Amino acid sequence: KVIRVYTKSPRQKLEDFERTDPVVLALGSTIAEAAAQVHKDFGRGLKYAVLWGQSGKFQAQRVGRGHELTDEDIVELHV
Repeated sequence: KVIRVYTKSPRQKLEDFERTDPVVLALGSTIAEAAAQVHKDFGRGLKYAVLWGQSGKFQAQRVGRGHELTDEDIVELHV
């Protein structure tokens, strides 16, 4: 009952991204919870995230704090 979410830097291209060191969250977790797990200040100051994965309607979708994540999503956090 957990999901793995991968974070990528805004400077890194998706083609060069390697899925290593996932953030492990409970099933049904949101972008805000993922950001807080990365760093407590990210959780507070998060503006939006860019998402690649099954939980989005399309690739590189800009999503808000309340967006629910699925397993193996890739997120780019913008603070």
